[in-house]
Amino acid sequence: MRLIPSALSLFTYKKLCLVASAAVVGLTVAGCVVKNADEGAPPSMAKAETEEAEAQSLSSPGSYLAGLHAARHGEAGAAGDFLLRALAADPDNLDLLNRAFLLMMEEGRFDEANSLAERATEISPEATLPILTLALSDVVEGDLHLAEVKLRSLPEEGFNKFLKPLMLSWVLSGQGLGMEAETALAPLSENSGFAVLRDLHLGLIQDVSGDKEKAMESYENALLSGPPSSFRLVEIFGNFFERSGHSEKAMEIYRNYLENVANASMIEPALARLEDNKTPEPVVNSVREGMAEALFNISSALHQEGATKMALIYARLAGFLRPDFPINQALLAEIYELQGRKETAKALYESIRPGTPHRWMADLRVALILDELNRTEEALAALRALSEDRPERVEALVSMGDILRTRERFKEAIAAYDEAVARIDKMEPRHWALLYARGIALERAKLWQRAEDDLLRALELQPGQPYVLNYLGYSWVDQGINLERAREMIEQAVKLKPRDGYIVDSLGWVLFRFGEFEGAVRELERAVELRPHDSTINDHLGDAYWRTGRRNEARFQWRRALNLDPTPELAAALEAKLENGLGDAENGSVDSANGQGDAENGLGDAEDKPDS
Repeated sequence: MRLIPSALSLFTYKKLCLVASAAVVGLTVAGCVVKNADEGAPPSMAKAETEEAEAQSLSSPGSYLAGLHAARHGEAGAAGDFLLRALAADPDNLDLLNRAFLLMMEEGRFDEANSLAERATEISPEATLPILTLALSDVVEGDLHLAEVKLRSLPEEGFNKFLKPLMLSWVLSGQGLGMEAETALAPLSENSGFAVLRDLHLGLIQDVSGDKEKAMESYENALLSGPPSSFRLVEIFGNFFERSGHSEKAMEIYRNYLENVANASMIEPALARLEDNKTPEPVVNSVREGMAEALFNISSALHQEGATKMALIYARLAGFLRPDFPINQALLAEIYELQGRKETAKALYESIRPGTPHRWMADLRVALILDELNRTEEALAALRALSEDRPERVEALVSMGDILRTRERFKEAIAAYDEAVARIDKMEPRHWALLYARGIALERAKLWQRAEDDLLRALELQPGQPYVLNYLGYSWVDQGINLERAREMIEQAVKLKPRDGYIVDSLGWVLFRFGEFEGAVRELERAVELRPHDSTINDHLGDAYWRTGRRNEARFQWRRALNLDPTPELAAALEAKLENGLGDAENGSVDSANGQGDAENGLGDAEDKPDS
């Protein structure tokens, strides 16, 4: 579930990815290059021998290797300590300096990072991240002129074409140099993909400076590209129009957002504020907060493009300037979740100030993390409390259902979904995912008629939804009913999701059921390429091989499926087929959850989650 929509458009994301490539692929620090900076610092080594060879050049190989080992196993704090110890023993090792600096940045250890940044800039005066780190320290100390001097020394190339104008404009504004600040943002005008961000920050700078008329003009320019779809832009623009006495314009922005996204909880505080005619505090109130906003924009865009390590560093820098920054704290937590650092992510979610729009979603994430930590009963209790605290909302109940369904507690999952559906006055297109999820639980609980009703209703709400087409079509095929319609639905789903192994498997299986065994082999081989470790798909391919006379290959696939953690039912069927083959039966496969995987079938994304 993605919690952090960026302040940038998708078009801007793609542009940023191109501009940032130099920074992500080749980050120059202290005279050396990290060739794979986005994969982490320190990067993993292919072989233990490589580590040992590198360690021989160090006077403290034990600390170095211990640091690599700790980093590889997610113990970043210990890794940092070990690398600092190794660096102390070998202070002239540039690669070690680089690794230690990046790790300090990732962990938010800014005292150590500043010290390393000073050493780095002595060796490489144009090293971007060390310069930026030191400049932000000047901002925290209140010396904006010194920060300006450092920022002006950044090279005019690559990622800095995007970074430098944003940072420099804010420090100039903080010195009362409004015209110079506007001029500093001008380079962003050269790329249409950055126009919204340029106008956004120009408006923020003018807003913080007290020039509401010019801020209004800049914000209106930013809105020319269309109504904002990201929560952060909606929050900033709506907040300004509320404070400027244009409540109708603010309401228009909020209503448009509600019509296009599923997550209404984020915008509820603003709607309540408008109803009570209360004036909000500005979203950005100072130079430091403005620079933090820009760093968050950069981080969220990099995160969207999968540059997770660099996104983490820029989010840490944003937090350095503005520790109480809920949307940035949530972004950091999300990144740590993706890294598998569940406890760290949980602590960050819990640090978000209560009463902010992000705390509700953060509490939901904490509950899901508890389940991932095998503390399922605690997770369910937390979700039950959230559902009672917000009796008008369905998210907590849907999450309960998802956890219970994943744990194969299908009847309990159905009860949670039923309770969620009962809270919805009118089913809308965004509720398709709730009906889909309940349909899966009903089908697995062998309550087919209700399951079919939910899946058909989900298709009414979201015609052509590939995952629903696939699940319903596969279920019909597995039961031997509605085969022609099922085939059409699955073929449509494959056209929409040609790289989804589960859906391609469904097409192969329907061809098998139609007796088109050569075609089934073709599709099932492709499905196995896409999902090589799925026992059911490998089983299906084995069956298709058998029907085309390729008996040795069939047995190979069945043995492979048997080694891929099949369900007990499927394992028994595989053992029987290995001993006896398929015989004369139409097919010998035993289905496992209809070949479906929830995360791969549309239930894992925040935008697909149903909302009341």
